[in-house]
Amino acid sequence: MKLGFRFFLLAFLFCNTMAFGRLDTEDFAKINTMFRESEKRTQEYIDASEKRVQEYIDASEKRTQAALTASEKRTQAALTASEVRMKERVGHENAKVIITMDETDKRVSGQLDRNFTLTIALIALIGVIIGLPYWFERKKERELDEKIAAQQRQIDELEKKIDTLTRGQTAEANPTEVQKT
Repeated sequence: MKLGFRFFLLAFLFCNTMAFGRLDTEDFAKINTMFRESEKRTQEYIDASEKRVQEYIDASEKRTQAALTASEKRTQAALTASEVRMKERVGHENAKVIITMDETDKRVSGQLDRNFTLTIALIALIGVIIGLPYWFERKKERELDEKIAAQQRQIDELEKKIDTLTRGQTAEANPTEVQKT
Protein backbone atom coordinates (compact mmCIF):
# COMPACT_ATOMS: atom_id res chain seq x y z
CA MET A 1 0.00 0.00 0.00
CA LYS A 2 2.84 2.33 0.79
CA LEU A 3 4.37 1.59 -2.50
CA GLY A 4 1.17 2.45 -4.36
CA PHE A 5 0.86 5.74 -2.56
CA ARG A 6 4.42 6.72 -3.50
CA PHE A 7 3.91 5.80 -7.12
CA PHE A 8 0.73 7.82 -7.26
CA LEU A 9 2.52 10.84 -5.77
CA LEU A 10 5.40 10.64 -8.23
CA ALA A 11 2.97 10.41 -11.13
CA PHE A 12 1.29 13.64 -10.11
CA LEU A 13 4.63 15.39 -9.76
CA PHE A 14 5.75 14.41 -13.21
CA CYS A 15 2.43 15.21 -14.81
CA ASN A 16 2.52 18.82 -13.73
CA THR A 17 3.41 21.03 -16.66
CA MET A 18 4.92 23.66 -14.47
CA ALA A 19 7.46 21.25 -13.21
CA PHE A 20 8.89 21.04 -16.72
CA GLY A 21 8.90 24.79 -17.34
CA ARG A 22 11.78 27.20 -16.99
CA LEU A 23 12.01 30.32 -14.90
CA ASP A 24 13.05 33.42 -16.69
CA THR A 25 14.08 36.86 -15.39
CA GLU A 26 10.54 38.16 -15.45
CA ASP A 27 9.50 35.30 -13.22
CA PHE A 28 12.39 36.06 -10.88
CA ALA A 29 11.43 39.75 -10.90
CA LYS A 30 7.82 38.86 -10.07
CA ILE A 31 8.99 36.53 -7.31
CA ASN A 32 11.35 39.23 -6.05
CA THR A 33 8.53 41.80 -6.16
CA MET A 34 6.25 39.39 -4.31
CA PHE A 35 8.93 38.90 -1.65
CA ARG A 36 9.44 42.65 -1.34
CA GLU A 37 5.70 43.26 -1.09
CA SER A 38 5.47 40.46 1.43
CA GLU A 39 8.38 41.93 3.36
CA LYS A 40 6.80 45.38 3.12
CA ARG A 41 3.42 44.08 4.37
CA THR A 42 5.20 42.11 7.11
CA GLN A 43 7.21 45.20 8.09
CA GLU A 44 4.02 47.32 8.09
CA TYR A 45 2.29 44.67 10.17
CA ILE A 46 5.29 44.55 12.56
CA ASP A 47 5.41 48.38 12.70
CA ALA A 48 1.66 48.56 13.36
CA SER A 49 2.00 45.84 15.97
CA GLU A 50 4.95 47.65 17.58
CA LYS A 51 2.96 50.89 17.51
CA ARG A 52 -0.03 49.18 19.17
CA VAL A 53 2.27 47.55 21.73
CA GLN A 54 3.98 50.91 22.38
CA GLU A 55 0.58 52.62 22.74
CA TYR A 56 -0.56 49.84 25.05
CA ILE A 57 2.66 50.16 27.07
CA ASP A 58 2.28 53.97 27.21
CA ALA A 59 -1.38 53.69 28.24
CA SER A 60 -0.49 51.01 30.77
CA GLU A 61 2.35 53.17 32.05
CA LYS A 62 -0.02 56.16 32.36
CA ARG A 63 -2.58 54.02 34.19
CA THR A 64 0.14 52.61 36.41
CA GLN A 65 1.51 56.11 37.05
CA ALA A 66 -2.00 57.41 37.81
CA ALA A 67 -2.66 54.45 40.11
CA LEU A 68 0.73 54.98 41.76
CA THR A 69 0.03 58.70 42.21
CA ALA A 70 -3.41 57.95 43.62
CA SER A 71 -1.90 55.31 45.89
CA GLU A 72 0.78 57.76 47.03
CA LYS A 73 -1.91 60.37 47.75
CA ARG A 74 -3.99 57.83 49.69
CA THR A 75 -0.88 56.65 51.54
CA GLN A 76 0.12 60.24 52.32
CA ALA A 77 -3.41 61.03 53.50
CA ALA A 78 -3.44 57.87 55.61
CA LEU A 79 -0.03 58.75 57.06
CA THR A 80 -1.16 62.29 57.82
CA ALA A 81 -4.35 61.02 59.45
CA SER A 82 -2.32 58.44 61.36
CA GLU A 83 0.09 61.14 62.54
CA VAL A 84 -2.82 63.31 63.68
CA ARG A 85 -4.44 60.38 65.50
CA MET A 86 -1.09 59.42 67.04
CA LYS A 87 -0.45 63.00 68.18
CA GLU A 88 -3.93 63.17 69.70
CA ARG A 89 -3.46 59.81 71.38
CA VAL A 90 -0.02 60.76 72.68
CA GLY A 91 -1.48 64.07 73.89
CA HIS A 92 -4.31 62.25 75.69
CA GLU A 93 -1.90 59.70 77.15
CA ASN A 94 0.45 62.51 78.20
CA ALA A 95 -2.45 64.33 79.87
CA LYS A 96 -3.44 61.10 81.63
CA VAL A 97 0.14 60.60 82.81
CA ILE A 98 0.33 64.19 84.04
CA ILE A 99 -3.00 63.82 85.86
CA THR A 100 -1.85 60.51 87.32
CA MET A 101 1.45 62.08 88.38
CA ASP A 102 -0.41 65.01 89.98
CA GLU A 103 -2.70 62.59 91.81
CA THR A 104 0.31 60.55 92.87
CA ASP A 105 2.06 63.71 94.08
CA LYS A 106 -1.03 64.67 96.08
CA ARG A 107 -1.28 61.16 97.54
CA VAL A 108 2.41 61.07 98.38
CA SER A 109 2.21 64.57 99.85
CA GLY A 110 -0.80 63.53 101.92
CA GLN A 111 1.00 60.39 103.07
CA LEU A 112 4.07 62.43 103.96
CA ASP A 113 1.89 64.87 105.90
CA ARG A 114 0.22 61.98 107.74
CA ASN A 115 3.59 60.36 108.39
CA PHE A 116 4.96 63.66 109.71
CA THR A 117 1.89 64.11 111.91
CA LEU A 118 2.20 60.53 113.17
CA THR A 119 5.90 61.07 113.87
CA ILE A 120 5.15 64.24 115.84
CA ALA A 121 2.34 62.42 117.67
CA LEU A 122 4.66 59.51 118.50
CA ILE A 123 7.35 61.88 119.74
CA ALA A 124 4.73 63.66 121.87
CA LEU A 125 3.43 60.31 123.16
CA ILE A 126 6.95 59.17 124.03
CA GLY A 127 7.52 62.53 125.71
CA VAL A 128 4.32 62.15 127.69
CA ILE A 129 5.06 58.52 128.60
CA ILE A 130 8.57 59.34 129.73
CA GLY A 131 7.89 62.90 130.93
CA LEU A 132 4.83 62.33 133.12
CA PRO A 133 6.47 59.90 135.53
CA TYR A 134 9.56 62.10 135.60
CA TRP A 135 7.39 65.16 136.23
CA PHE A 136 5.47 63.39 139.00
CA GLU A 137 8.76 62.25 140.55
CA ARG A 138 10.18 65.76 140.36
CA LYS A 139 6.96 67.12 141.87
CA LYS A 140 7.21 64.63 144.74
CA GLU A 141 10.88 65.52 145.21
CA ARG A 142 9.98 69.23 145.36
CA GLU A 143 7.21 68.58 147.81
CA LEU A 144 9.58 66.40 149.81
CA ASP A 145 12.27 69.09 149.63
CA GLU A 146 9.73 71.67 150.75
CA LYS A 147 8.69 69.41 153.65
CA ILE A 148 12.32 68.83 154.55
CA ALA A 149 13.00 72.56 154.35
CA ALA A 150 9.90 73.24 156.47
CA GLN A 151 10.97 70.57 158.95
CA GLN A 152 14.50 71.97 158.95
CA ARG A 153 13.09 75.40 159.77
CA GLN A 154 10.98 73.86 162.48
CA ILE A 155 14.06 72.06 163.80
CA ASP A 156 16.02 75.31 163.74
CA GLU A 157 13.22 77.11 165.53
CA LEU A 158 12.98 74.33 168.08
CA GLU A 159 16.75 74.34 168.58
CA LYS A 160 16.57 78.07 169.15
CA LYS A 161 13.79 77.57 171.64
CA ILE A 162 15.74 74.78 173.27
CA ASP A 163 18.80 76.99 173.43
CA THR A 164 16.73 79.81 174.76
CA LEU A 165 15.13 77.57 177.31
CA THR A 166 18.38 75.96 178.32
CA ARG A 167 19.97 79.34 178.72
CA GLY A 168 17.02 80.49 180.69
CA GLN A 169 17.29 77.48 183.02
CA THR A 170 21.01 77.84 183.19
CA ALA A 171 20.66 81.52 183.96
CA GLU A 172 18.31 80.75 186.74
CA ALA A 173 20.67 78.16 188.01
CA ASN A 174 23.84 80.16 187.41
CA PRO A 175 23.13 83.79 186.94
CA THR A 176 26.84 84.63 186.75
CA GLU A 177 27.62 82.30 183.91
CA VAL A 178 24.88 83.66 181.74
CA GLN A 179 26.21 87.12 182.22
CA LYS A 180 29.64 86.00 181.10
CA THR A 181 28.42 84.50 177.94
